[in-house]
Amino acid sequence: KKKIFANKKPSFSIQKYIIDLPLQYILRRIVGIRGFWKRGLSAVWGNPKLVTDTDALRFQWPSIGLGWERGLLMFTRAMTSSSRNDGMDDDSSLLK
Repeated sequence: KKKIFANKKPSFSIQKYIIDLPLQYILRRIVGIRGFWKRGLSAVWGNPKLVTDTDALRFQWPSIGLGWERGLLMFTRAMTSSSRNDGMDDDSSLLK
């Protein structure tokens, strides 16, 4: 099996076992609840009555892939831990 991050050394991480694995399990369980996507989309859709089963299915498809929950946690962690002083402009400064 080919590893994506070949130069990254595997390590025992408390964060992985205490935080990440339980959160991944919770995410899989929540997303697997019948009607989850339709209820969620109805809450944010302009007109909740217009949300169809097809709309919900389109949003559900990415969660069928293996490891999506790990990717979501990694993305969230990267976004929350990125330094504001890295010399790069973020969206808020670009929109001023």
